[in-house]
Amino acid sequence: MVQERIYNYFERNPQLHVLFIFDRMDIIQTELGEVKEWADGYIYKVFDGAWFNTKYAIENTWKDKRIVLLFPVETYPHSEEQQLQFPLLDMLKANMEYKEDDYASFMQQYNLPERFRSFIKKNIAEIMSSKIHNILNGHIDSSTFSEDLVCRAFISNYLGEKKLLDWETIIVKMVVLDVTSEGKKHADFWHKLSKNVDASKAINDKLTKLFGVSYNLNLPQKMKCVAECMKYNCITQLLDAMPGDSYKQYKISNSVILDQVNKIYEWGTHDRMLSEKFIQSMRILSSDIKEEEIINIYGIDANYFYFTEALCWPILKEILEKKLMADPEDVNDRMRELALKLPVDSYIQIVIRFIGQSALFYMQIRGLGTLKLNSTKEYVNKYITEFYQVDMFYRRTLEAYHELLTKENPIELVLNAAKRQLDLEYAKIANLLNLEWLTCVEEKAPGLQKRG
Repeated sequence: MVQERIYNYFERNPQLHVLFIFDRMDIIQTELGEVKEWADGYIYKVFDGAWFNTKYAIENTWKDKRIVLLFPVETYPHSEEQQLQFPLLDMLKANMEYKEDDYASFMQQYNLPERFRSFIKKNIAEIMSSKIHNILNGHIDSSTFSEDLVCRAFISNYLGEKKLLDWETIIVKMVVLDVTSEGKKHADFWHKLSKNVDASKAINDKLTKLFGVSYNLNLPQKMKCVAECMKYNCITQLLDAMPGDSYKQYKISNSVILDQVNKIYEWGTHDRMLSEKFIQSMRILSSDIKEEEIINIYGIDANYFYFTEALCWPILKEILEKKLMADPEDVNDRMRELALKLPVDSYIQIVIRFIGQSALFYMQIRGLGTLKLNSTKEYVNKYITEFYQVDMFYRRTLEAYHELLTKENPIELVLNAAKRQLDLEYAKIANLLNLEWLTCVEEKAPGLQKRG
């Protein structure tokens, strides 16, 4: 057992040349005395009192060896004064001392401050496991070590990751895990987390600081309250809470905290590997935050920060019913804004495109002016400079509408009514132009139509 731990010292520290063993009870010497052989490249030496010879051998004869140098109880320094006078003190400081306790050797290996002793002692078995060791590899030294770092390594491992995750990614993955993972993986994660007091406290403190709520082990979906708070604040953070808002207990007012919450939400919705699962999980976990209720309180024109599809449907419905024909310029601006705030490949983008092209159609009609012109040449010029755009926007609206027919949506009846109205308006304006054109032709070239 001791020999294996000695090997571990050298394997974890490739630059280690000499491992000093101060055998306070002669137990280690007894165990190592029974060892039949050492691995190639190792030298095991019990100090015999010859300081000069030992130092010479270390620097010369054994310079390419891994040296295990054991000092029996009568030869090693016992007091601080004796340590300062220890003849091999410079070599001891440049190398390592064997510690009976793994946590003590770990602290010595990374020169960690004494304030971490209790934390490391509690968690050393997990810290020294191969998975955690690999996750922490390259992240630990005396200046960067923290309990936060190690707890993130623990939780990263529970999530099945092989690299160290930041808190934003951990929270996103915990949201995703709550909905999309199979039962065993979900249960294993929460079981492991609940068994590690420090890791549980770390994520609980982080969630509480950000959201004012944390995970709830008593719920089947542990991250439900976190998801609800995230959704509510992502939508309403630019708005002052109204008295009738039944969700205002989730309101976050601290701008620094809101920036961190936004960072988590943006990471979840934009990460190439996670976005689809994150959006699905957020939709399910936060389903009790009803967008319709938010709109009932704040209205469709409120300055919402983020838009979910569920928030957009009632907004689009009211725009189609009340604003499209009345204020197409404002509707066009609103559609451009919404298009930028929603995933580019989402189905609702087709609806936004339909409404946007319809708005451009109505804007173009408004700007046509009179269709009663003085010559056929003026009619031709009117078409190639202005009216062709009426045709173009009408065709684009039809294209978007036919794409909509492939899937059901919650405002289908309103969209169908808007399409019928668009057809009527196009037929009306096209017929008016045609009548005025024919009148002009008849007036400027009498009998031309008859001869034709």
